Amino acid sequence: MIAACQKVFFAIEPYSVATFISVNSGLLLMFRDLSDHTLEDLRIRHSDLARYLAILPRNVEIALLHLSLLTMHNFDNIKALLLATQLALESSINVSTWDLLSTTARMALSAGFHRLPKKPSDKEHTKKRAIFWLVYSLDKALSLSLGRPSTIQDFDISTERLGYPDEVQGPMGKVQMLWADLGKLQGDIYYELYSAHAQKQSVQFNADLARQLAVRCLKIRNDMRFSEEVLTYVPKQMQDGMQATEIIFESLLTMIYRVIPPAASAHPLQFCDDCLQSARQALTLHNKAWPAFAARGNDEWRIFLHWSTLYSPFIPFIAIFGNVIAQSDQQDLASLEAFVATLRSEAEHSTAVGKLQQACSNFHQIAKAYVAQQARHLARSKDTNDDATPGSPSMDLTNDIGSKPLPELETLTQYDWDSMLNACDLGIGAEDARHMSSYLDLFTNYSMQ
Repeated sequence: MIAACQKVFFAIEPYSVATFISVNSGLLLMFRDLSDHTLEDLRIRHSDLARYLAILPRNVEIALLHLSLLTMHNFDNIKALLLATQLALESSINVSTWDLLSTTARMALSAGFHRLPKKPSDKEHTKKRAIFWLVYSLDKALSLSLGRPSTIQDFDISTERLGYPDEVQGPMGKVQMLWADLGKLQGDIYYELYSAHAQKQSVQFNADLARQLAVRCLKIRNDMRFSEEVLTYVPKQMQDGMQATEIIFESLLTMIYRVIPPAASAHPLQFCDDCLQSARQALTLHNKAWPAFAARGNDEWRIFLHWSTLYSPFIPFIAIFGNVIAQSDQQDLASLEAFVATLRSEAEHSTAVGKLQQACSNFHQIAKAYVAQQARHLARSKDTNDDATPGSPSMDLTNDIGSKPLPELETLTQYDWDSMLNACDLGIGAEDARHMSSYLDLFTNYSMQ
């Protein structure tokens, strides 16, 4: 990093656009994580730090505009794009994450990183393998998050993963190794449960696959957990990362269990018990994390949100929403409200979080109005000895968002989902809103089978 900084800031010869991107991205990631004690030791004022954190991402954005589509497929360019992808994931730069990552993955494939022989003694070779598996993990995660086919296909990979503890050591090394396992799982969840191929299979067939995927997910989660004693010796950033990872696993389990049908007599929007349990745990972990991050008073909560709720589809909110409609569960409704409240502080600073907050707020208002209307309907029924069924299609439901009656939530169509999302884009970056709304529609359609 020092040599690269010297090339850029004390240039005596031309340097590449990739070097400029890597230096600015690396400095941004480094400055962002500096503690107050380190800042004091380095004699960096907070006003100067704020100025650096504003300039560096802008430099990366400008440099990306000058990166040619015909850029050579080499290690430096792939590393630069991977760093830029990480910044886009965290909403530090205003660039489409999917476009950046797809370009990075295609470049890695063109460079042959997916078919590298194992050469333990060659450090540069090991770096290429490490970068490939990072690109692979991100590719599978965003593929699942946005409901799009991944760029890298498992059947064409011969590059071996980094060995633990031979090539990577310590807690971070173990996580790096297991992150590839998590990426493989996310790719399989998309292909086996939510792709067009999966929709051609029977409900029972997909349910059996879901149970197998759940076992794999639980194993990877257990392997990635560390004791409290170990966590006390790792950097704070890794502790935050492990906290976000727990939420990701609960979100993935919610997606997996969602495919397993509930009891035959269940409400159309009610999910199986395992799905509901994972969804509640995901929201509980998220809501409990908020107070500690709020006390820090910096952008760490935004970064945490991007990794925990946008890196992987945050289906738990939808699952709890469905249960509120089905059961009028007041605790679940309160959990939805608390979740929406945790997003407000960053809604203005992150486009993706803002759109997520708006969409979730709409869902919460719909659920709140629905439950209130059911309560009033039951009260009227009790007073008049009316035998009408709560939640019947004849109910005149309105919500706090407007005067238009709510649709029948048991038979939501694609148009209904689009209307409730209010053209919100839940993807990361400038993605098409229809991608996420159609993906949510597919998710809920399992309840109609």
